[in-house]
Amino acid sequence: MNRLVSGTILILALGVGCGELLSPSPEADIYLLNRIGETRLPAPVSPGASDVLYADTLAIVSSRTRRAEPIIRRTRVVRDGEGRLTSSLSHFAFRRRDDLLIINSCPLRSICLAIVLPGLTLRVVGDSLFEQVPPESPRPPLVFGRIPTR
Repeated sequence: MNRLVSGTILILALGVGCGELLSPSPEADIYLLNRIGETRLPAPVSPGASDVLYADTLAIVSSRTRRAEPIIRRTRVVRDGEGRLTSSLSHFAFRRRDDLLIINSCPLRSICLAIVLPGLTLRVVGDSLFEQVPPESPRPPLVFGRIPTR
């Protein structure tokens, strides 16, 4: 039963978000959150939270804008404290710097203060992405693994 739920959530996470802005392709790099610190999914969204994170995917895809710059499509699947399963989809601009992938904190087509919310900085190591958090941060880093697409 647990495998069935996990499989359903993975399909939900990967299948959401084929809207006007994006052109899904087999060449897309897709990363699935493997763990938060040493904790494997499903895991609480934050320490002490009743909401549980079941899936978090990052897909580097081509946008359908004139410049056709790659963007990040992030899909998260969460079960709230009352047992409801929800998925959210956001699109983000990002940049590469050496072995880092730096994702903006503000979703595309939104208005927010990026100064207040730090972006997500991930170090690329082989087929994994390791979140870079300050040593003094109490929050454990996210670790994503690449999903083979062929």
